[in-house]
Amino acid sequence: MRKMKLCWMVFLILVSVLAACSSQQEETGEPFSGQLIPPIATLKPPSGTLTPQMQMVASLDEAQAQVHFTLLVPDASTLPAGMKFEDAKILTANKRQAVNLEYEGQNDQALNIQEIDLEGPLGQPNGAYETVQLGGKQAYLVTEGDGKTLALAWEVNGQAISVSGSLDRQSLVAIANGLAPYAKNQ
Repeated sequence: MRKMKLCWMVFLILVSVLAACSSQQEETGEPFSGQLIPPIATLKPPSGTLTPQMQMVASLDEAQAQVHFTLLVPDASTLPAGMKFEDAKILTANKRQAVNLEYEGQNDQALNIQEIDLEGPLGQPNGAYETVQLGGKQAYLVTEGDGKTLALAWEVNGQAISVSGSLDRQSLVAIANGLAPYAKNQ
């Protein structure tokens, strides 16, 4: 049940980010520079926007073949014991792409890695967050009011990257620091 709720939340975030990015570009001609992780109340695509198309694939090879950018994937040594790739969801809207890589582990552990095309700078997240350094890049560590870590989000080569899941802060930071370009048959 918890995994379904997390997956649904991640899907809504991806849809809203793509829709908002596309909407702002169409309406103003300016690139989107808003929040990566919007508040729950705004998780509806703006009226008049193209609804993203979603495709689910079962392997990283298939996911890489469907997107125009190089996927960043975790180093196996940074994943908790028993955690494995499950599937990927690829969203496309107005020639923009986003991918959500899903990993599952023991005891309902879940990990999502989102990679989203940006047409402008990554905005600051809403809600509680702190800044941390990941490989020399500034990242936002997003938390709930009770201090529970939700996600790490940062920008790399014109992409918003987010690592989130039912893991502790140290695990999320280690996974984020261990992301590397995907190599076939990885």
